[in-house]
Amino acid sequence: MRVSKRIEAIAQMVTEPILYDVGCDHAYLDIYCALHKNTTCIAIDINQNALANAQKNVDKYNLNEQIKVALNDGLTGIDDFKNSVVVLAGMGTRNILQIVKDKKIEHLVIQSNNELSILRRAVVKMGYYIDEEKVVKEGKIFNIIISFRTGHQKYRLSDYLIGPHIRHKKLDVNQEYIRYLINTNQTIIKKLPSHLWFKKLKLFVYNYILKKELV
Repeated sequence: MRVSKRIEAIAQMVTEPILYDVGCDHAYLDIYCALHKNTTCIAIDINQNALANAQKNVDKYNLNEQIKVALNDGLTGIDDFKNSVVVLAGMGTRNILQIVKDKKIEHLVIQSNNELSILRRAVVKMGYYIDEEKVVKEGKIFNIIISFRTGHQKYRLSDYLIGPHIRHKKLDVNQEYIRYLINTNQTIIKKLPSHLWFKKLKLFVYNYILKKELV
């Protein structure tokens, strides 16, 4: 089956035999991993309509033995994550952090829609290190996919703001993403009223750090 570049990039980070796909939507990731990686999948969503569509797609590919569709609020009631990876993609950082809080998961693959520096710092504080990162551009949208594994590693402020692998791998798409962040921050700075000087200052510092990463 053909999937988006985002889903394909997430699938490349799925290295364990069992996948918990939280917020599975149409279950395209699960189907792709089942077909191409022989992964056993638990496709989870809190939305009944999304699950109905997911089940139709699983039926279409005759993968009911390999993919189980489950109506659930995140990872509630699930505690055994042996030999598994948990994927949380297409949702906000605050929601993601609430879902994984107090869960003993060895491998997390996360694609958050916002607050990536908060996400990196919070997950690292939970006892993870950043194993891999990918920038995937689809149209004008940059998707940042981060793989976390249990362990410890020290990071600088620039690692949390940009991502350690994005910083060190001078790929064209990584550099384009950094320039996008600079331009976005500059636009926000121009629109901020003068009394929000401290927020402006933080953005100026952020842009200074970003510019140092450009080749």
